[in-house]
Amino acid sequence: KLNFAFITIIGFMLISTVIAFISLSTIESKLDEALNNRVQQIKMVDDIRVNLGMQGLYARALIIDPTEANKNNLKTYAEALDKNLEDLEGLITNAQMTELRNEMLQHNDNFNKYMEELIVTIDQGQTEMANIIVTGKLQDANVNILSLAKEMLEFQNLKLEEITKDTETNVSVSKTVVIVMLGLAVMVGIFIIIVVRKMITRP
Repeated sequence: KLNFAFITIIGFMLISTVIAFISLSTIESKLDEALNNRVQQIKMVDDIRVNLGMQGLYARALIIDPTEANKNNLKTYAEALDKNLEDLEGLITNAQMTELRNEMLQHNDNFNKYMEELIVTIDQGQTEMANIIVTGKLQDANVNILSLAKEMLEFQNLKLEEITKDTETNVSVSKTVVIVMLGLAVMVGIFIIIVVRKMITRP
């Protein structure tokens, strides 16, 4: 009986340790996904929105003040947005984000194409045509990119909420398992004490 009781206690401890280790590994994996992937993607989308706004701003500024400085600033922010989309590809791990990025890439290519048209039109002194390009094609491309960026942020925030819930569940399960196993170990320990006392006091 004593051997069986000791083996049972050891078994409970091993099981609780293994379950706790598995739960902690799952929690670590979820937190790593949240911090090292999801958060980086959110930051990248925020950068996209900033560069998107700035390229739209300098496209309009170029009509009002067609200087080399405004032209260079427009190109700088457009190139920064290109880089954002390139970097985002390396962070994406699911099909939905890939689809959103591909759509965004198409609209960004359109913006870059219309931006070159704008610059040529400005250089030719066709201010009215340049204004039509900015308020039409360029604005449409920017609005579409902004809409997709919003979808990306909503998707990532939803995934972060799911990770938080999964983590809370794993923590709760780990605590419950440890408490149950400790309770069983205490019960078996009490049983051993009772058996040992009876063996000692038995004539």
